[in-house]
Amino acid sequence: MMRLCGITCEREAVNFLFGKVPEPYITSYGNHLAAAQSRTKAAHAVVPDLHATNFPARGSAANQTSLQQSVEAIFEVKTMYANKTRYGSSLMQFSATDRRARDIREKEYPGKFKKLDAKFAADRGSGEAGPFSEAQAQFLSGGSFLLSLEHLAM
Repeated sequence: MMRLCGITCEREAVNFLFGKVPEPYITSYGNHLAAAQSRTKAAHAVVPDLHATNFPARGSAANQTSLQQSVEAIFEVKTMYANKTRYGSSLMQFSATDRRARDIREKEYPGKFKKLDAKFAADRGSGEAGPFSEAQAQFLSGGSFLLSLEHLAM
């Protein structure tokens, strides 16, 4: 779908942090991935399902322009089933997709980047953001988006 819109994206982009994290941290991380049997399944590997390099985003709220800009964005693709454990007794009460997206954006990905900071940039001060957490802020909305396919049969 993204290709139809002219958006360039890569699936399971292991190398999406290269060029965003400074030396020597990115080299240490890259060597760790290269030594693993599978780069996508290596311990501490952060591998988004999709990495778009030219995702369209409107101008910031500050300048209120309607000009399109291209930014980098990372996406997680999940399949969810509508069942009582996700939705409870009322399908209209809340959205499991919204909750899962919030968890990915606010907990899962920040946690992954903090682990990278602790593992590969332990020499940084504990009060400041590490280089991997700083790299996360360079993506659209400072993190990952959820693309979800929901099955509504119960």
